[in-house]
Amino acid sequence: MGEQSLTPPPPYFVPLGYKICKSCNKAWQVAMFADGASICHTCAKPAKDDPTDYGWCYRCKEHKPREAFSASRRNKNGLQDWCKTCTSKYRAEYAARSEPTPRRANPVANGKECHRCHKIKPMAKFWKDRTKPDGRAPTCKSCANSRRRKLAAMARELPVVTVAVPEAKAPWWRRILWFI
Repeated sequence: MGEQSLTPPPPYFVPLGYKICKSCNKAWQVAMFADGASICHTCAKPAKDDPTDYGWCYRCKEHKPREAFSASRRNKNGLQDWCKTCTSKYRAEYAARSEPTPRRANPVANGKECHRCHKIKPMAKFWKDRTKPDGRAPTCKSCANSRRRKLAAMARELPVVTVAVPEAKAPWWRRILWFI
């Protein structure tokens, strides 16, 4: 959505979603005009020495100083599309219309309930896990160790299957390094 202008061939042809500026007589996207305005935001810029000192807010359709915008590496001018006040208003509206995320409170002050044995144990009985909100694993150490032992026993009972791979279907490194 950069500042691309189209000069329409005849004065009556304007593409859908575009509007003609009364000042520069160019067709601009409707987003470049303030509500009900007939002059594009480029022509309506405040007359200042340096035009880069101002930004255009696409939400409130106004020119504002650069300090009113947050930084953005995505845009050419280095500013966000919306000013800080419009962004904060939008976030407040979004927070008001969306439900807060329910958080499970831990009922025990110095302990935690194990997800497998459902016993309340002290936090020292759980492995550390930085990805969890409380910093500990959901199962206690004894349950986790018994599960690991059970899985290891099952893996030992599995039969070992060897498959002969024909030379044509061998991996490339096996064909190159034939002595391995």
